[in-house]
Amino acid sequence: MNSRDRVKRAISFQNPDRIPISNAILPATQLKYGKALDEIVNDYHEDFGWEFMRDMTLDEYPAQYQAGTHTDDFGTVWQTARQGLHGIPIHWPIKDLQRLDDYQWPEVFSAGPPTDGCTAGT
Repeated sequence: MNSRDRVKRAISFQNPDRIPISNAILPATQLKYGKALDEIVNDYHEDFGWEFMRDMTLDEYPAQYQAGTHTDDFGTVWQTARQGLHGIPIHWPIKDLQRLDDYQWPEVFSAGPPTDGCTAGT
């Protein structure tokens, strides 16, 4: 059974051959454990397609995993303490719900994993 069928059967309660695996490994974990982690991940393949950063260098990590601050498409400012960890929000574009009507939503935004270098499970 391939990954797509396994996930579809699992969310439909139709008894897949095994429970789908989502490794969802943060870059910091890859940095710390390197080849030992690769050996484990190679034995337990990802079924949800989240292997998009396995072959990236530190400089290629998306902004949310780079040390420092960055602003996302919605205007939220994120602070990342260490390379490879996901940041935490430190400033929000809507400070309270009474300002919601004044908020300018982005016309285009990049939600989800990047498409460049993404390896979806098959």
